[in-house]
Amino acid sequence: MYAARRLAGRVGAILLATTLALGASAAELLSQTAVSVEVTDAGRGPAARVLAAVLARSHLAVTSPGATLGLPRDTTFTTSVVIVGGDATVASRVEGDVVVVGGNLFLRPGARIAGRAIAIGGGVYDSFLARVDGGRTSFRDVTYDARLDGGRALLAQRRLDVRSVEPLVWPGVYGLRIPTYDRAAGLSLGAGPRLTFGSLPVAAEPAVTYRSHLGDFDPSILVEVGAGRPVWLEARAERGVYTNDAWSRPDVLNSAATLVFGDDERNHYRADRVEAAIAARRTWDLLEGTARIRVLAEDASSLGPGPGESSEPWSMLGRDDTTRMLRPNPAVLPGRITSVGPQLAATWSDGEMSARATLGVEVPLSSVQDLRFVQSTADVRVSFPAVSNHLFEGHVHVVHTAGDAAPPQRWAYLGGGSTLPTRDELSLGGDQLFFAEGLYEVPLRGPELPFVGAPTVGVRYAVGSAGVDRLPDLTQNVALLVRVSLLRVEVVVDPADGTTAVRFGGSAFR
Repeated sequence: MYAARRLAGRVGAILLATTLALGASAAELLSQTAVSVEVTDAGRGPAARVLAAVLARSHLAVTSPGATLGLPRDTTFTTSVVIVGGDATVASRVEGDVVVVGGNLFLRPGARIAGRAIAIGGGVYDSFLARVDGGRTSFRDVTYDARLDGGRALLAQRRLDVRSVEPLVWPGVYGLRIPTYDRAAGLSLGAGPRLTFGSLPVAAEPAVTYRSHLGDFDPSILVEVGAGRPVWLEARAERGVYTNDAWSRPDVLNSAATLVFGDDERNHYRADRVEAAIAARRTWDLLEGTARIRVLAEDASSLGPGPGESSEPWSMLGRDDTTRMLRPNPAVLPGRITSVGPQLAATWSDGEMSARATLGVEVPLSSVQDLRFVQSTADVRVSFPAVSNHLFEGHVHVVHTAGDAAPPQRWAYLGGGSTLPTRDELSLGGDQLFFAEGLYEVPLRGPELPFVGAPTVGVRYAVGSAGVDRLPDLTQNVALLVRVSLLRVEVVVDPADGTTAVRFGGSAFR
């Protein structure tokens, strides 16, 4: 088996050099070296499993240390492509997976990947005019160091969560955090350094976040002791804007939809928070798990827009719409909640199949109006290939509260495009919530559209409800959708009453 893998790698290297010769300039060829890949220290965890699965099949491998490798437009690779030791840009057609080891993967307009886009030791950066049928996966906590030996690239796993010994580091771009945009705070832009203290296993991240609509500069500080070790401590103090609805749509999509359409599918409140946790991480062959015990003190207050208000952040559309930018945020019960509880997270990956799950439990030690409740929140997502190149994705989100009804700052909501399009935006809410959805997608062979390739058709089924103390009757939605790259149109119907909705948006699943 080992000899067969080496032979496949060497054959792939020759094929890659031939393919590049057809689609790249002589200067590009001089900067690219075809190699066979051998893993001397695979390590453990999902990244190791994914890399082994790709290398076990026919693949093309190339290394380009110190430079960004480009897979140009108008070229086609009939197997998976593995890029070792640097960043890569992809605008070509790839019939398998594209894996970048030790760098970032940048998708360009016109890219079409029949398999997965994977970065180990970096991130996958998308393009709305690129198509990836198998999904995008980034492993930022591990990488593989490459040692060149003739025509071979020898890989050994190295974890990246051991913190830098540099006394002052500016994470991201000059310390800037990824900005968000919502109807309550407008633009939220944070910045700050990361500080370490010699040989001590201690790091601190002080930051300030500017919120344009509120005109406030919110301070925060994160302190970690033993970061990067199997067991560590972390503490955070901050003033911020919070939501319980981030599970239904990622920050980047919600921010874009708010800015363009005035479509903020979250409710928000203001709070001062202090929290501390002891955390542990463990990795098995296919599974990585993290457990925390967290203590939280939160002093909450309501945040606009409120009923009848006319001041809102700017948006291209829906700015004066009381169902969009002027949709009121529900009032919270002002006061402090002090609580304790476990938080669990697990990620499982085996080739093209993956699953991730989180569970959090909050047990108040003291609460506003002396409310006594215990709240559990669970989220499970799965993805696996079906018949031929078809794909199934499933998602379940549950909030359960025992004892007294939880205060509104602990409520979660359904309704609107990301959950149940036939119901009004976040019209279902409370301390009890159930939501489940399944998506079945079939990539078509044609017609081939410029830059984005052939469309994908699919069926989505969603069911859910939310309320206080109990769940009302469930609402069902059935949708037919057509997706081109990350853009899609969805026709939705409620089979119980015939209500229909048409939704335009981004990727169907979060």
